[in-house]
Amino acid sequence: MDTYPLTVSTFSKHPLKFPSGYPQMLVRAYGSKVWDSDGKEYVDFVQGLGGSGIMGHRPEIISKLYEESEMLCVHLPTPVEQEVAALLRGMLPWAEVSRFCLNGTDSTAGAVRLARAVTGRDSVIVFEGSYHGESTGDWSLSAKPGARGLPDLLRKPITLPWNDVSRLRGDLIRGCAAVIFEVANEDPTPEFVAALNSVGSYGTILIADEVVTGFRLGLQGACGVYGIKPDLACYGKALGSGVPVAALCGKRDLMREFDLAYTTSPVFMSFTHAGNVGGLTAAKRTLQEIQKPQ
Repeated sequence: MDTYPLTVSTFSKHPLKFPSGYPQMLVRAYGSKVWDSDGKEYVDFVQGLGGSGIMGHRPEIISKLYEESEMLCVHLPTPVEQEVAALLRGMLPWAEVSRFCLNGTDSTAGAVRLARAVTGRDSVIVFEGSYHGESTGDWSLSAKPGARGLPDLLRKPITLPWNDVSRLRGDLIRGCAAVIFEVANEDPTPEFVAALNSVGSYGTILIADEVVTGFRLGLQGACGVYGIKPDLACYGKALGSGVPVAALCGKRDLMREFDLAYTTSPVFMSFTHAGNVGGLTAAKRTLQEIQKPQ
């Protein structure tokens, strides 16, 4: 156990996060099953921390993806980037433009940065019980009790109760850059959905965090199920069926603020491995597969 702080790169994967007697290390996965270092077999209900393995563990498929890719990280756009954007645009009404990254945190952090840049406001509304990533998402992490290493400048989130319609109006909303939400533990009421859909009337950006729910609750995720109409939506986990890839999708008039072809001073959202061919090929195959009739 002494080595775990150095070798476990994600808090949620640390054995101490699980009950006593839970397997300490996994050595093999296939289909819906995983095996630990003692050879014991388990049904994988965790699904790679909440849905990353939407098509199950299929190592033979993953190996073929990289064979098909022919290249991984190159310095110019590739056809598969456009193909995945087109697939998302065909599935999601709000995905007029997509920008790709590696994980959900990249996507949510980029969405909030964009909202702040466009509105000229700093504060962001989040909801109790929600989680929008760590790492570069310091604006979100600062809402967690006891968060450390964050300057006061970043302590901007306003945390509201889920399904509280009364505060999603008026001066509070008018002063915020964005409302970001995920459907985590409780269904939104129809009144709450209507309140979310109305935040745009205050000049505030509505951001859907679909990193966990995207493509799992339905092809259009939680937004499609409940009739929510976001300005920006964030995807990860299931998008690549276990291969690292994520996407920020949104309305064209917002997303163009990232584009050097539109502005000489774009909002910064840029990563060396963003748009890598392996991840996007996995996303392409995933989106094609989940749209097939069952």
